[in-house]
Amino acid sequence: MSSFAAAPSTTVDRFIFSVSSSATSISGNDTAGNTLAYVAGFVDVWLNGVKMVNGTDVTVTSGNAIVFAVAIGTSGTDIVD
Repeated sequence: MSSFAAAPSTTVDRFIFSVSSSATSISGNDTAGNTLAYVAGFVDVWLNGVKMVNGTDVTVTSGNAIVFAVAIGTSGTDIVD
């Protein structure tokens, strides 16, 4: 038997950040002015089109910040979705 946690809502929010200087975490407003907020366990993070692995590539547990294992934005603009 398997178990799963039900999603807290049926709403999906999308945030897009453009990062052009060295950073290990992002939070606050995205490029559209929306404030980053999520429910831990129900979030996918993509960096330049590549899905990040929670706990390896990123940590997404606070509900308002994405912490990267390695600095992004160091050699040009990176897009976080």
